[in-house]
Amino acid sequence: MMESAVASSFDKPIHQGSGFWCWLAIAALALFLLVSGCGSDSGGGDSLQVSESMIETTQVDSLSSERGLPSLAPIVSEVLPFVVSITTEQIRPQFFYQIAVPGAGTGIIIRSDGHIVTNDHVIAGARSVVVTLHDGRQFDAEVVGRDLQSDLAVIKIAMTGLPIANAPEISQLRVGDWVMAVGNALSLEGGNTVTIGIVSALGRTILTDPYEDIYLYETIQTDAAINEGNSGGPLIDMEGNVVGINVAIDSTAQGIGFAIPWATVKTITHELISVGRVIRPMLGVIAIEYTSAVARSIDKEWIRGLLVLRVFESTTAAEIGIVSGDIITSINGDPVADIKEFRQIIGRYEVGDTLEVAIERDGEAIILEAVLQEKPEGVSLQVL
Repeated sequence: MMESAVASSFDKPIHQGSGFWCWLAIAALALFLLVSGCGSDSGGGDSLQVSESMIETTQVDSLSSERGLPSLAPIVSEVLPFVVSITTEQIRPQFFYQIAVPGAGTGIIIRSDGHIVTNDHVIAGARSVVVTLHDGRQFDAEVVGRDLQSDLAVIKIAMTGLPIANAPEISQLRVGDWVMAVGNALSLEGGNTVTIGIVSALGRTILTDPYEDIYLYETIQTDAAINEGNSGGPLIDMEGNVVGINVAIDSTAQGIGFAIPWATVKTITHELISVGRVIRPMLGVIAIEYTSAVARSIDKEWIRGLLVLRVFESTTAAEIGIVSGDIITSINGDPVADIKEFRQIIGRYEVGDTLEVAIERDGEAIILEAVLQEKPEGVSLQVL
C-alpha cells in the first residue's frame, strides 16, 4: 500500500492553482534580486567576500606548487655529456667450449683526454670494452688500471676535448639531501636513465665480496633507484656535482643502494692513472677473526682481536717478531676485532709510516713498533 501510494503521487500532475503562481512570482523576484546584487560593484558584501576567498585560495594553490621540487632538466642536461655507457664481452668456459657473455655498466669522464672511471667489476675479465658517448659515438677502450679492493677502475678512449665531471673539493653532503643516479640502467636503448632520491645515510661499510673479505668504507646510502648497468655511474647533487659512484644495491630490500664517495674515487683514480695500480701498506700476515669458537678450539682464553695464522718472510711482521698464534688486538691504539676493522685502520696510513701494533701472546700483552711496507703487486687480498 505504501509503495503504490508513493508511486501514484509521482503520477499526479502538479497542481497549477493560484497558490502555485504566487509562490513562483516570489521565487522569481528573489532570484532577480540575488543576481542583481552579485553583478553590482556596490552590492552585497557576502558575495564579494566569497569571490575574494576564492581568489585567495587559488593564489595559495599556485604558490604551493611553485614551492615544490623544481625541474631537474637543467642539471641533467649538464650532467649527461660526461656520463658514458660501457658494454663489455667476457669469455667464460662452458663444459667443453667457451661462450661470449655480454656485460654493461656506466662510466664518468674525469679527464678531457679520454680517461674514464668506472667500477672494477664492470670490466673485470672483459676481453673487449666499448664506450658509447652521450652523442652516440662509440670507441674501443683500453684499461689503464684496476683496483679490486676499492672496486674502481680507469679506462681510456682515443678522444680529446671531452666534457668532464664537476666535483666539489670538499663534500657538503648531508642525510636528506636530494641526489640523482645516472647510468646505463638495464642497457635500455635511447640513452642513460636518470632517477632521483635522497641521501639515506652516510659512512656505511658494506661487504661486496664475502670470499675475499672485500669491504667498501664510508659509502653513501641512497634510495635513488640503482639497477643493473648503473654500476660506475655518478650520484649527483642538486648543484650538478658528482658526489659518488654508484656501486651496489641490497638485493634483499627495496630502495637501498650505495655509492663510493668522490673523495675516495679521486684518491684511487689518481694512483691508477699515475702508477697503474693502488699502492697500499701491509704488515705481512694472514689472520682470521679470533672468535670465542676459535678460542675454544685451541683451548685458549678469548679476547677481541685477530689470530695470526701465517707470517711471511722478509715482511714487517717477520722483522718485528710477530709469530703464528699471536693475537693482534690494536693498531696505534685503535681496537681491531675483525678483518674489516684491520683494513680500515691500515688504510689510513701510507707506506713508510711507523705505528704501534699491540699483540697478546700466551696471556702477555706486547707492544711492537712497525714500519709499514709496500704490498707487492699481485699479492692476495688475504695478506694483511
